[in-house]
Amino acid sequence: MTLKSDNLKQLNMKFFKNFILVFSLVLTFGCTKEDEVKTEKIIDEEQNEEVETVEEPEPFVYFTYNATALNDSERWIIVYDSDGNLLDYKQDLLEGPMTFTAHKDSIPEKINITKLSYNKFNDGISEGHRLLTFTDIDDNSVWNDNNYNITGNLIGTFNFQVRNITEYEAFQISTPYNILRPGEFSSESNDNKITLQLTNIPLYENMEYWINVRGENGRTKFLKLSPANGESYIHDFNDFLEFDEYVPINLPSNQFYILQSGGFSSNESNTYWGDGQSFSEFFGNGEGMPENSFLNGYDCYKFGLGISFIDYSYGYYKIGDKVLDITIPEKASFTMVSQDIYNLEFVTELNPVTKTTRHNSEKTNEEGAYLTTDWEVFSTGSKTQQIYELPNELIERFPNMELEDLNLNTVILYTQGYEQQQFFIDKTSKIRTGNFISENYTFNKF
Repeated sequence: MTLKSDNLKQLNMKFFKNFILVFSLVLTFGCTKEDEVKTEKIIDEEQNEEVETVEEPEPFVYFTYNATALNDSERWIIVYDSDGNLLDYKQDLLEGPMTFTAHKDSIPEKINITKLSYNKFNDGISEGHRLLTFTDIDDNSVWNDNNYNITGNLIGTFNFQVRNITEYEAFQISTPYNILRPGEFSSESNDNKITLQLTNIPLYENMEYWINVRGENGRTKFLKLSPANGESYIHDFNDFLEFDEYVPINLPSNQFYILQSGGFSSNESNTYWGDGQSFSEFFGNGEGMPENSFLNGYDCYKFGLGISFIDYSYGYYKIGDKVLDITIPEKASFTMVSQDIYNLEFVTELNPVTKTTRHNSEKTNEEGAYLTTDWEVFSTGSKTQQIYELPNELIERFPNMELEDLNLNTVILYTQGYEQQQFFIDKTSKIRTGNFISENYTFNKF
């Protein structure tokens, strides 16, 4: 009995050990399978996350606005696509370039850009609103909204007197960057000779000055001067030099005209109308043949003519070779179809490359506040002008902006000049390539 009992105990112990072993293997196997499933699931999730990260498109800068000064009380930039869908709008806080971004596959080829400038006037209640819009602009464009007037370092003033001028008509003071006006000027006549007194002329450091005087027979003569601060200079009109060429321009009867000429000492592409040495400047009205002046030795020249008639104006501006002859065309046919700023349309025999339209509204409210709204639009010349409603937030932010009462003031058609994209670059970022010609017709009687 004892033996059998011992044997039974041994069998039980053996069975128990085998059971534990098998059970442990089952547990181990089960845990291993479960861990493998969990591990595979985690790996799959991580791989999916990696795939999503790789496929996520990066933001694309489709427009940049950059201003170096904020002279307005507030300024906003609004961007639309060419179908009128609002892409974005931001307030300029002068914290560096303002960039407008989106996924590249959602950016149209052309965009419309509007700048809204708001100003509160000194009386504390009057307000001005100015909107400027460019249509049909390429994506990835940059608007550098800067002040490009070159004046130099102002260090003082000087005085200048010209004696013995015969048949005096006009004078001009200029540097290679500016046409200047003296603080005061006067003239005295003695024995049919004029003495011209110019005082408190602004003096810029290291700048050569030209004094131009138009006298006998309407001919302009010049004198170069490198003045010192606080000095006074006296010259006889006989000391003045004649230009190399005088080109008469035949002007028909008109209400107003301005005629200008000048030269550039280099033929760099980035030359602008305000730059360069001025040779002559005429303005007045009525028919005549003023003599435009040119001096040899300059790399390129500028010529400008603006002339206004009863119901239209004509302008021609060129930087390049001298303009020695010009024919002023007759009025072209022009008929307005729709004056609505959002859908402006007209019919004309002209074939404009680009156009500019200007709408405005002004009124004084019951509180005596003077309120103005001006909207200028630069658009492709061959298309109906289409612009779009401002965001509701901005309309509510500026309740005195009179968008419903805007009246058409001017339509300018550019028949020679840049295409729309280069026109935008020339107007905003001041990047010009080569010489320049602009011909335009202005209509303002509707």
